[in-house]
Amino acid sequence: MTEEGHPKDEVVDRYKIEPEASSRQEQLPEMSANLSLSFTLPQIMKVDASQFWRGVQARDVPETPISPQITRLTLWHRSAMILGVALLSQLRVFWPALRAHLRQEQSVRNLLVGEALARAAETLGPVFTKAAQAISYRTDLLPQSFLEPLARLQENVRSQRAFDRELAVCATLLRPPNNELSSVDELPIACGSIAAVFRATTRAGFSVAIKVVRPGVAEAINLDLACLRVLMLRAARMRLAAGIPVMEIFESIADMVAGQCDMVREAQNLQAFAKSASQTRGISIPHRRENPTMSPNLLVMDYVDDGVSISSSDLDDWRFKSASLNLLRFLYRMIFIDGFVHCDLHPGNIRVRLDGSVCLLDAGLAAKLTPEDRDGFRDFFVALACGDTDAMTSAIIKSATSVPADLAQIELRADVETLVRRYSGRNAGDFAVAEFVYRVFDLQRKHRLYGAPGFVSAIWALLMFEGVVRNRYPDLDFQSEARPYAVASLLLSNSRPRSMNGTRA
Repeated sequence: MTEEGHPKDEVVDRYKIEPEASSRQEQLPEMSANLSLSFTLPQIMKVDASQFWRGVQARDVPETPISPQITRLTLWHRSAMILGVALLSQLRVFWPALRAHLRQEQSVRNLLVGEALARAAETLGPVFTKAAQAISYRTDLLPQSFLEPLARLQENVRSQRAFDRELAVCATLLRPPNNELSSVDELPIACGSIAAVFRATTRAGFSVAIKVVRPGVAEAINLDLACLRVLMLRAARMRLAAGIPVMEIFESIADMVAGQCDMVREAQNLQAFAKSASQTRGISIPHRRENPTMSPNLLVMDYVDDGVSISSSDLDDWRFKSASLNLLRFLYRMIFIDGFVHCDLHPGNIRVRLDGSVCLLDAGLAAKLTPEDRDGFRDFFVALACGDTDAMTSAIIKSATSVPADLAQIELRADVETLVRRYSGRNAGDFAVAEFVYRVFDLQRKHRLYGAPGFVSAIWALLMFEGVVRNRYPDLDFQSEARPYAVASLLLSNSRPRSMNGTRA
């Protein structure tokens, strides 16, 4: 028996690691036959699937099938739970927060509300915890006192101690057949919403990190994404969303989030990022350790024990700025040259060493850019950096998935010129990525251009980076830093053979 009373065989069975082991789907509670109703989201919502947005252009709403295990009852039950937890978390702090507000103790009020939100995110699971992490360091947008409780979610998501010990037992039992590991720590060194990380020691005396996926996480993520998909389909049909590829953006982000549960996929991501980092100064990636028991539930990699978080107050300005430049150049290489982007650049995943170099952790949230999307984003970004209105106008038209026959190009160019004049040449402190993207979508909606969703991963990564540097390095000239990588991307694009339809292969 283990410490928590689980037979070892039961623990091993619960964390099967064979490559074909997709038994997680079988762990879902079985519904009775009369409740197991297969459906697609448009059927539930009773929407007209022939219109994606009104008043501008008709588009088909793709029918998004959901796993048969997720029934109508399951979906509504989870939606009610999400709403209930959100309301209850705020009701618990309503009176203390109101008293603090009346006493003009704004920092206390913000702290109470932030802590309630953090606890709600932990209760609701990985999708909501990931959303809280994404805003937890945006001090340029929200008060520091409000974000302080959310910041702990970057590395330490609260969970039951018994649950963590069970994962530790699992990690011990899943060591390679050759007994390469001599010991595994009982408690995790980092506890995320999707996986827990344990420190282990090899027989040769080297420290490694073992990342173990929490049981039931994949099913929880799929269910929450199904609930959010309903809301996104509703939002996509609103006039305010006209011209914005709401569902395409959501599906891109959903695919990235769901992929974090697969440690085989993350191991491949680590290898890809390590290859890119080897050609970029000041960036390192933990190497995946060869493991005969490779599985979607377990990953063994190098243990990183040096450096501090990029948000640490112990980090002096020189090291912060050096790390920011190294990270920005690596980000541009990923976007413009490699076409494979690390999309989880929050402070908990960025370690800065004494020499200002950066070690990037957690390669689960990543996305691939197609050559066409890479070229389109490059043309768009370079036109902005150079203040070229004509090139920007051309890039916007070229990236659109549909262009009206009666497009007013003179008016479009005038609007693009206003946009370029407002944002071109700005430093990090004066440039808000979210605001700029919204204005681009608003311009596309005005001229009935349906925006392309292929830039989502690049924009997401830039949003994450912006939150890290905007307050502390406001004079960072991030637009000019992109130029050498854009030129390299252009040369790479010209060297690719053309396909039969005239595009670059």
